[in-house]
Order: sequence, then structure tokens, then C-alpha cells
Amino acid sequence: MAFGLIDRFAQRRAMSKFNRSAIGQALRQHTEEYFVTRSVLRNFSADAKQDVINQFGTAIAEIVLADDPFLTLRKKLGALVHEYADLQVLCLLPEERSDLHFAESPYISGELNKHIFSCAQHNAELKELLWREPDRTPQSLTVYSNVRCARSLYFLNGYDILRRLGFKDFEHAPGKD
Repeated sequence: MAFGLIDRFAQRRAMSKFNRSAIGQALRQHTEEYFVTRSVLRNFSADAKQDVINQFGTAIAEIVLADDPFLTLRKKLGALVHEYADLQVLCLLPEERSDLHFAESPYISGELNKHIFSCAQHNAELKELLWREPDRTPQSLTVYSNVRCARSLYFLNGYDILRRLGFKDFEHAPGKD
């Protein structure tokens, strides 16, 4: 019992120190931008917001506490970029394509959204969603995919903050990309 209390106290103290650090403050500002002012995530319920924020906090802790934090960060970044791209090409509308940085890419048309239902069969997450909720419409799949993309961007941009502020030693190391 006493060891559990001491562990919780040490964890709270470490978290308080992290929150006061430059990284902690930057991540807090980043979270406010995504959940208060900037993205579709601001429309989430308080519980849903807290759930995503907790997932992000857990992911950050996994990176920081890993044996090789930089490698763990890179693996998480790679997996999340793949998840984001896989959904973004399905939910992107032609008119949105021209407004975003995709306008110059010959590989992203914005036309797949018209076929999101059939394309969903080739995306594990959407395929499972349709299996659980077969009454979904193409529009609801687009909304779902947009929300997942916003969540992915929240994580990706947060990871970038961690990379910039937490891994400065790696930025200019010879042989690193």
C-alpha cells in the first residue's frame, strides 16, 4: 500500500515537472489549438476529447520511456503517416484538394471519395467499421475518415513538437535523414 502511494506521488511529481518544461508547455498549447480553436476535434464531447488527449499522453510517455526513444518516435510517425494517408485519399473531396497542399500532386485526385464505399473494403479500419455498422452511408464514412485524419494530424504534429524540442541532438547528426 505504501509503495503504491509513493509511486503515485513520484509519477505526479514527474508529470508536474514535464508539464512545466518547454515540451510540456508546447504540447499543452498544441492540444488547446486542436481541441478549442482549430480542428474538427473541437466539436467532440468533453469525454471524447479527454479520451483522445489521454491516448496521446500515453503515446508520448511510451516514446519518452522507451529504450530508444528516437527509434520509437520514428516507428510511431511512420505508422501514423500511413494511417493518415490511407484515410485522407478516401475522404478528400475535389474542391478540398485545390485548397490544400495536394493541389500539385498528380497522385491525389480527390475523386476516390465518390467511391468511398467500395474503397472501404480495402481499408482495414473502414472495413471493420462497416462490418460493425452496416447502415453507414458514404457521407458518414467521409465524416468518420475526416475525424480520424484530424486525430492523426493532432498526434503527428504533437510528435513533431516532441522531435523538435526533445531530440535536438539528433537533428544534425551525420548520416541522419
